[in-house]
Amino acid sequence: MKNRFWNSSLRGSLLALVSGLLILPASGAQRLTASNGAAETMHNLQLMSSEMERLSIAVAPKVVQIATQGLKITGNGDEQPAGVLVAERGRGSGFFVSSDGYLLTNAHVIADAIRITVVVQSGVASPDADRTREYVARVAGVDNDNDLALLKIDAEGLSFFDLNRGVSARQGQLVLAYGNPMGLSQSATLGLVSAVERQLIPDDPRVYIQTDAPLNPGNSGGPLVDLDGHLLGVNTMILSQSGGSEGIGFAVPLDVARYSYSILREKGTMARPMLGVQPRSLTPELIAGLHLKATEGVLVEDVPPGGPGADAGLQPGDVISGLAGKPIRNVRDLLRVEYQLSPGQASELTVLRGDSPRALRITPAVPRSSPAALPSRDITDKDNLILRLSMYGATLTPTLASGLDAGAGFHRRAGDCPCLAGTVGAKPSSTR
Repeated sequence: MKNRFWNSSLRGSLLALVSGLLILPASGAQRLTASNGAAETMHNLQLMSSEMERLSIAVAPKVVQIATQGLKITGNGDEQPAGVLVAERGRGSGFFVSSDGYLLTNAHVIADAIRITVVVQSGVASPDADRTREYVARVAGVDNDNDLALLKIDAEGLSFFDLNRGVSARQGQLVLAYGNPMGLSQSATLGLVSAVERQLIPDDPRVYIQTDAPLNPGNSGGPLVDLDGHLLGVNTMILSQSGGSEGIGFAVPLDVARYSYSILREKGTMARPMLGVQPRSLTPELIAGLHLKATEGVLVEDVPPGGPGADAGLQPGDVISGLAGKPIRNVRDLLRVEYQLSPGQASELTVLRGDSPRALRITPAVPRSSPAALPSRDITDKDNLILRLSMYGATLTPTLASGLDAGAGFHRRAGDCPCLAGTVGAKPSSTR
């Protein structure tokens, strides 16, 4: 199916070009050649259109629409006064990664949700039959660092994307973005891969596939696929001044989604063990300014006392060049290796201190965990005390108390106001 996909605007441009060529003065032989060329072009376009239809038919049952219900605190510009706890509804996209109901989406699509429903296209051929089914989903795991979440519905025999396919995006490659922009289910858009391994912030370990395929609010969590229908990435966010598509969209690459899925499926959570260092990638300016001998690696800017880095003997100014037997060229490499370490198990650490290479052993610490979300579906505005401290609270009721850990470290008295999981703050621009 490669090279057999064209969108309607491109087809229109080609037809216009062909029509223009046909009306040019030409001899009989030239007219015959032009006519044959036009017929061949039309035939190719029809083949492309047919391939595109088959691709969409194959992809559609794998893509779902996600609807969420949650709570938020109103801010300036909302319909209600600022600081009021109100119900919030959101929509996004997702796609199946197993036949037994596991699906991937973005973490921000389900953030603060107390109820998640998934609308699945059944693939029924009859026009009179209901082509969709709705399921209540549960959260199987969240990878906040990569903005991914794993959901589960009770269903079997589903069409899904095989994450084990070894497909990588290539610059200039034609791609399709599927999802539910503005709540319009089962939409498809066409574009190119503008760049691969796009890093938006220096020293950010996350990299993205950049595409000009139109993405809009509601596309978050949908699949980016190649012309063979293979998954390339997870549509995640856009850069936009208008709030809509301006041709700069980003998707989490397949290899990241594959690794995140395997960990979330096994453990239900994904967090990096703590090394206890403040890292920074080397730049020519840093190398020259600090008179470093290393040309690549990670500079240790600070070592908090009492942490794994301090216990290992790391010092500010050291340059980390290797961890657990893998080369470390920048902060992205360092953080990727961290994910593969086990808390409490020592690993080899190679550093350069001045002119001297040193071999150290570092024992990562258990990652910090976020408090579990409380059962907040029964919360109402009148029962809540809203504080202007970037958080919301609730009067402790039997329903809330039943979801609290007995070892939480406070007494459950009437009037206690435990914080619900997740403080309210600014979120990065996304396609939710």
